[in-house]
Amino acid sequence: MIEGWLDRVERARFWCGFQITRPADNVLIAQSHQMLALIEMPGGKLLRLPEHWEKYRSDDSAEFEREHRTPISGKEPIQ
Repeated sequence: MIEGWLDRVERARFWCGFQITRPADNVLIAQSHQMLALIEMPGGKLLRLPEHWEKYRSDDSAEFEREHRTPISGKEPIQ
């Protein structure tokens, strides 16, 4: 099973997390995090994230974020 989530949001950048788990025995095969930012092209200007992303910002620990992941698709993971 491949799961993706919005892991962390700051003013101008955000992180997505991914993990691959083997459904047969629930073994974690791979895990990764990707940092992204919104860039206005062609000038390459760094943009602030949209205001409605404010609800995803958290000052809590990474453990809290891990327990309350927001799936990237907006849907629950498919098994």
